[in-house]
Amino acid sequence: MASLGQLYNNKDSGLTTKKTFMVPLAEIYAEEGYNVRELNIPHVEEFRDAFISGEYLPPLAVEVTERGVKVIDGHHRYYGALAAVEMGHEIVRLECKDFVGTEADKIAFMITSSQGLALTPLERGIAYMRLQNQGFSNAEIAKKVKRSESDVLQHIQLNECSPYLKSLVRSGSLNYALAINISREHGVYADREAARLMKKAEDAGKTKITKSIAKPQFNAAKARRVLELLCDAEFSNTNGECLILTDGTSEEINRILTEYRQGIQTDPALTSGEQQPCQTTDESSEECLPVLKMDLINKSVQLWACAAAAFGDKEEFTFFESKFAHSWLADSFEHPTIVVVMPEIILKAKHLMEKYLDSKELRSWLESSVCAAEEIDHVHERMIDVANEAMGDDKSPIKNMADFISLMKGTPTDTWFNIRKLRAAVFASIDTEVK
Repeated sequence: MASLGQLYNNKDSGLTTKKTFMVPLAEIYAEEGYNVRELNIPHVEEFRDAFISGEYLPPLAVEVTERGVKVIDGHHRYYGALAAVEMGHEIVRLECKDFVGTEADKIAFMITSSQGLALTPLERGIAYMRLQNQGFSNAEIAKKVKRSESDVLQHIQLNECSPYLKSLVRSGSLNYALAINISREHGVYADREAARLMKKAEDAGKTKITKSIAKPQFNAAKARRVLELLCDAEFSNTNGECLILTDGTSEEINRILTEYRQGIQTDPALTSGEQQPCQTTDESSEECLPVLKMDLINKSVQLWACAAAAFGDKEEFTFFESKFAHSWLADSFEHPTIVVVMPEIILKAKHLMEKYLDSKELRSWLESSVCAAEEIDHVHERMIDVANEAMGDDKSPIKNMADFISLMKGTPTDTWFNIRKLRAAVFASIDTEVK
């Protein structure tokens, strides 16, 4: 039987060569976090079994680095070979081919390669983000990966969703397009809305949030019926604008409208959008969420601490930052379960609240002491600094502001107006107590 080599020797055949190399397995490595695909263990096991049974597998795409031969495409094949070796099967070398191109070309190749598993939406979003970080526009990325520009934009937006929404997408409980819509429509309340929809799906016996659950559609026949009933109605401006219905239609129209309202009810706290001004009526007024720092503190010190920990301490917060703080506090200050708050942010909020309460306690004592009113601000500032130093020392008996105030009661008042004298007096007293 003729071979390709023999055919290649015929100069008129038109054949060309593209070399592959048999590279020792020990010289090949995979860089952690480089592959845009998450490692799929069942897929690795499939390749392991293929190696053991001697099946043909396509060559790995690699590049040579100072460390060795780095895998660009074929990570699952590489780990499958390692798994086969662990089971006692001898694999000395793997077939590899050079990858030629820029870093962006490598990412695009991982996205478009037909040899690997299909990318999940999250993996595709990460890959697009890598290209974007290299300075490529959405249009350029779309051209490079052979997808539409809207596809690129959507998957990049998916990267901006919260970890909770991403976990639902990863588990298959939420379509990525719905996740983007929920994040866009509900902002900082997206996790809470997703949790509500997930519970709604589970109550309905479903394992995922579908479009019908997230955005239920009203019965089309009933919607058409309302239009039919309103067709002969007339507008009147006699006593303000009003709609005059034909006889016998009001009851049916109201019944359908009531059913529609019940079908679209949502928690007002979950809605988002542009900040709306407070609207008042003669009988009642709708309370606006406070955005000024002092307004938040006056409502609740914990509320301000939530906002300051999440967005930085400032004199005025945005409407949505205030909404997030309200949502967090309504869930739980220390142990939120619906609103996703990182542990370090919770600790920061607790620290801010403690510092504020300490400061307030010290000021209250100064206002009731012999300190002159015009000196309180300066004395308070000095004492706060020294108090923080004293309470921050593990060997110090000063554990809280009450301890510090008790110590200050025995400290000469002439030291209060000079921070060096104040610090010396405080730590001299502490040393005496320790001894």
